[in-house]
Amino acid sequence: MDSNTYYSLIQFLTTLLLPVHLNKEQQAAIKQKLRYFVVIDEQLYKKNKSNPNWPLKVVKQDKIDDGLHHMHSDPLAGHFSLDETYRKIKIRYYWPQMFEDVRNYIKTCDECQRRGKNRRAEPLHPIKIGQPFDRVGMDIVGPLSQTKDGNKYIVVTTEYLTKWPEARAIPDAKAISVVSFFYEDIICRHGCPKEILTDRGTHFVNDMLNSLCDKFGVKHRLSTAYHPQINGLVERFNRTLCETLAKFANENKNDWDLYVSTALFAYRIRKHNTTRHEPFYLMYGQEIILPIEFKVATSAMLNIGDDEQEDLLN
Repeated sequence: MDSNTYYSLIQFLTTLLLPVHLNKEQQAAIKQKLRYFVVIDEQLYKKNKSNPNWPLKVVKQDKIDDGLHHMHSDPLAGHFSLDETYRKIKIRYYWPQMFEDVRNYIKTCDECQRRGKNRRAEPLHPIKIGQPFDRVGMDIVGPLSQTKDGNKYIVVTTEYLTKWPEARAIPDAKAISVVSFFYEDIICRHGCPKEILTDRGTHFVNDMLNSLCDKFGVKHRLSTAYHPQINGLVERFNRTLCETLAKFANENKNDWDLYVSTALFAYRIRKHNTTRHEPFYLMYGQEIILPIEFKVATSAMLNIGDDEQEDLLN
């Protein structure tokens, strides 16, 4: 939104007076917009029909490019698709012609044009699960280009209910690397899953992992040559992870391990086609607060009570 309209709306909503420099046509245009906006903490918000208690922060014209960068090109955003980028923005912010601006930004994104070939999604084979971390799939990605820290592989898991991923860059695909990850990043962080699903590689089929599973009562289920798709959820995440890392790694591809955590963050706040929700939302029951929301405050950052907010929006 241009600054003139932005500040004119704030002035009229707070004082019922329009700026004297506006002509009659401009004043009429401002008055027509009034019922759609509200001022909270001296900031302009657009009323949200789909979620009345969650007004959308109005973004001024000079802040749009910065916002698009944070929502698409930043490592925490992951260079995801037009639909996903627009979805993240529209539940938090508003400005005129927002979809067109997002589309044009992605059309001119060098990384997306170079690497962003859309794949047709392969169908997943549903597996019955009860609650988060009842069942996880685990896999190894690699070997990849060796990084400066000596990492060549990534061990990954995906939780089957919420689609929550975990991953760690590792120097080798030995059993000790896999077991350390499974114990420290899964069991210690999320509790003991009832079941893990893996392929039959020696990094998974070994006494060390079997011993850990026996100790904590975790059933280890193996895919077969006849049903390799049993771990399709993890394999799909692997492709997304590698595509995301490739967009941020340097030309020598020896620093991709620096972006594993940010790639995980980006995936966790991406709406999944199966659940129709973000993994983060399904795990925590709320929308995540993004870094840009501290710069361009959204409803999540409003320091007002529910009753006060309801009064303002009515």
